[in-house]
Amino acid sequence: MPQPVTRHSAPARPARDGAKRLPFRPADVIRHLLRPDRVRRWAPVAPALFHLALVHTHGRSAVERAETHAVRRLGHG
Repeated sequence: MPQPVTRHSAPARPARDGAKRLPFRPADVIRHLLRPDRVRRWAPVAPALFHLALVHTHGRSAVERAETHAVRRLGHG
């Protein structure tokens, strides 16, 4: 349904079709960050920001366990 336009606002932009929502859990976010089609496309600061946000929400040990598991699964550790 189109958004009404007033002289003080613009219509809301629809979400991009490619946008994906995923649960904010360490394993899900890390898996998403490390996907082969995305791993080299992040801004340099993005992984650190995701890491800090996950630690703030889930605790350092849970996030580090998920990261270790993901790296081992990729064969890098």
